[in-house]
Amino acid sequence: MTKGLDQILSRLNELQVKAPKAARSAVKEAADETEQILKRNTPVYFVMDNVHAKDDTKVTSFKGGDHGLISKDIGFGRATGWRIHFPDDGTKYQKAQGFEEKTINEATPIVKEIYATKVKEGLGL
Repeated sequence: MTKGLDQILSRLNELQVKAPKAARSAVKEAADETEQILKRNTPVYFVMDNVHAKDDTKVTSFKGGDHGLISKDIGFGRATGWRIHFPDDGTKYQKAQGFEEKTINEATPIVKEIYATKVKEGLGL
């Protein structure tokens, strides 16, 4: 019987093999939650074409299913993705805002909890 969160998360690969439906569900739920946190943390500033990075977040479709690793990428679309490193990392004219790292730090415990719940359900722990 697995009890601790770290022990449960270590069984995530087993979930992908034994219960791929539950693994896909976990990845989808975690990606959607992370996208919402990214939208909340992304700063809004005036741009000529009125496409704000906050409104241009994207979650890809499932990747790596043929290799046994189910994942999704979360980020920004083509309209804003090329410029997002300027406000995040800063330039000599503006201070770094660090919203990508803030999003990762906020999302990590939530994603771990989602995965732990799905592992328990999928593997019957």
